[in-house]
Amino acid sequence: GFGIQYAKHIGATVITTASAHNHDYVRSLGADRVIDYNVEDFTQTVSGCDVVYDTVGGEVQVRSYEVLKPGGRLTWIAPAPAGYQPTRDDVRTLRANVTRDRKHLERMVELFQAGAVWPPEITRYQLTDAAEAHRVSEARHLRGKLVFEVR
Repeated sequence: GFGIQYAKHIGATVITTASAHNHDYVRSLGADRVIDYNVEDFTQTVSGCDVVYDTVGGEVQVRSYEVLKPGGRLTWIAPAPAGYQPTRDDVRTLRANVTRDRKHLERMVELFQAGAVWPPEITRYQLTDAAEAHRVSEARHLRGKLVFEVR
């Protein structure tokens, strides 16, 4: 969600994939075009992209190379299949740095205060419900973040 908001803030046209249930949600974040990955193959309808930000990995990452223009960038947080070697040498592949540090957190606060981004929805679970929270997380359809209430 933050990626969509930030991309819009810097002036990008944002195309994203989501299940039909989440189309309104990603549009509310700023997505210009939403592709239902259960119905449409993004590689058949999208091309010439400057950047792909892959949060799924696996075969999705492999197929993402198809939609990038020469000189494009594929940034990922979830890996491609084990042993996969990109078939294109005209695309730069980067792993997103997802560590947290003061400088980046302060930048996020500035963006929030400017109204450019807003925090994700938070779903709260009691620690005793950790197994259920894990099932929700593994289903990959969670909007926002899971938070455990310990006290």
